[in-house]
Amino acid sequence: MYKIAAQSIKTFVEDISIKLPRFQRKKTWKNEQNFLLAISVFKKYPIGVVILNEEQTPTGTVKYLLDGRQRRTALTSMFDDPEVIYNWASKYCRLKKEDSGQLAVQKVYEAIVEYIEADSDVTRTSSDASYFEAGSAFEGGETEDVPFDENNSKYGDGIKVLLRLIKCAHERKSRNGTGLTTVFDFRSFFQRLNYVNQNGNYCSFDSKKIKRLINEYVHSCKDDRKDFENADCFITYMTERFALIDENKFNAFKTMVEQTWDDIKAVMKVYIDVAQVISDAEVGIIQISGITEQDQQKIFDLINSKGTKLTPAEVLSAKPMWNKMIDHPSAVLSSETQWLYNFIEIETDHIVKWDVPATFVRRFKDSPYRLFFSSFSETELSVFEKNVGLGFKLLAGIFENGVRQDDISKLSKRTDINWENDIEIIADELQQMFKVIYEFNYFKYLETWNKNMMSMLSDGPIINFILYMYKYWKTIGKPTTVSGNVINFQKNAFIYFDRMVYEYLLDQWKGSSDAKILKNLENVPTSKVDFEPVEQTKWQAMLTDLIDNCKLADSLVENHSKLTPILYHAYALHLIKGPNILGATLDIDHIMPQNLWTNSRVPNKEYLVNNLCNLALLPKKDNISKSDKKLSEISDPWLKDQIKDYEGIEETRYADFSDILKYQELFDFRKPFFVDAFGSKRDSLLNN
Repeated sequence: MYKIAAQSIKTFVEDISIKLPRFQRKKTWKNEQNFLLAISVFKKYPIGVVILNEEQTPTGTVKYLLDGRQRRTALTSMFDDPEVIYNWASKYCRLKKEDSGQLAVQKVYEAIVEYIEADSDVTRTSSDASYFEAGSAFEGGETEDVPFDENNSKYGDGIKVLLRLIKCAHERKSRNGTGLTTVFDFRSFFQRLNYVNQNGNYCSFDSKKIKRLINEYVHSCKDDRKDFENADCFITYMTERFALIDENKFNAFKTMVEQTWDDIKAVMKVYIDVAQVISDAEVGIIQISGITEQDQQKIFDLINSKGTKLTPAEVLSAKPMWNKMIDHPSAVLSSETQWLYNFIEIETDHIVKWDVPATFVRRFKDSPYRLFFSSFSETELSVFEKNVGLGFKLLAGIFENGVRQDDISKLSKRTDINWENDIEIIADELQQMFKVIYEFNYFKYLETWNKNMMSMLSDGPIINFILYMYKYWKTIGKPTTVSGNVINFQKNAFIYFDRMVYEYLLDQWKGSSDAKILKNLENVPTSKVDFEPVEQTKWQAMLTDLIDNCKLADSLVENHSKLTPILYHAYALHLIKGPNILGATLDIDHIMPQNLWTNSRVPNKEYLVNNLCNLALLPKKDNISKSDKKLSEISDPWLKDQIKDYEGIEETRYADFSDILKYQELFDFRKPFFVDAFGSKRDSLLNN
């Protein structure tokens, strides 16, 4: 099932068989997190565990990095190029150009001390997501003096190496590079140096290539049994490897090396010692194989209890079955896949099976389809991740009649699906079905309120609604033009959505919805029928309990957001048109403002304030303008018109509905709005 082992950082970062999953978190580490990880490495602290998913494929073993991407990126950077460690430290500790080498070392040392001696709850190292979540341990202001003594081994030899790196890098820093590279500025003597990047009059030095040069020089000396700390050996190596501008430059080069040899030698030792420290350090590897996606996610959650949970889509992206190439993707799939990887800032040059469900919901980002799905935010990662996961559930529901992890796993193994064409057909069919549903008046009006079904209820009931209605739509012949079947389908869609709202309000969709969806999909009618609506008496009983007792599902309503679905449902049942402006949002307004209730002595005010009859929908900008004003305090003509349109209250009633002692008058005034919505207005739609 899984095995745990320690592995050297060198082996871990150089293992080319480790692949990154298709779906990776967009979040990248900052200088603080990178540098504090470096301290842990040099201090020989544990740096957490990484999780590898190992799978056997016909071509061999494949390993996917499920957790640990940011640490692997940081470790690879510091192993390949020690100069990045100085760059992280410089930004984190706010080193200044004018700081002496000793002062730079002192600042970094103080940051190290503060990090090492901080309380244990300041920093957590359980995963990439929570690693060094705390604020900066070193703000660069006044700190307690912690004098650095080079002979003090309190924090070990590794920290000494780190501080030598800082000193060497900072002391000879210039516009062309740090002291780790500028000591190798031999441009005046050689025709071309492969570690010099020349761009017009400006040049820079490539620390990675200098590290390689040093390694090759040291190995050459070992092979020839020479002392790499001997300046003559270095001079000979350089002049044999690189072509001098002319022979007259040799003596000048020799003189320069001899004069700066102590600095060159110190830098070479830093490169060598840093590489040794990192090579000696270890990272914990948890290797899992041959288990279900559910088990993978549970293992991850147990290990990573303090970090960001791995989403199901991330687990799936590390499965070989989902990483099979799509040879001839459609133009839509290609475009949406490009958008997906641009969003998470990952480069990819091919499309695989995982990308199909991952981008599936993006096909419905425009009106009228946006009525059914959460907003397709260009910036919110949580919304993006949710929509990626929804694609897997919808396709599993369509092909496997269920949305559990096992159903999604079965979906990946289906050989009868043409992933290049079949999904395009389904997307097109769903778009046709959504258009048919939208043409029913109730749904047209609901869309004008800019509240999609998933945010109005939750994912479970709407996934259920889409899958249930799609299955029924196919049963009756996929009707799209005006006909008896279309009318039947539209009315049934309204009846079924009305039921979803009712069940959601009664907490019947609380907890895992997968089993409920499975049961419902097994009971989709196999021929044309009229769906059974929720009995009007049940809706009226719910309204009575809400208005007279401030209760819903036998519990007192303590938060007005609980009533969001019934408010939107009531306005749409009345066929009242919302703002219908893309991007405009609605708020729930307390007609008698909350502060009026807080400052009153009305019994049970904590529940009455959220009574359904004290709530109304109002455009957000207008609700902000109304704020905590009583109706009698409103003078803005526009806001008065909005209150009339959305709350049905004329200015002549403002005084009455601003007196908290007359709250019952307000409730009696507003009650018919809800009673009619779930009585005559709903009946009219059912009998249309």
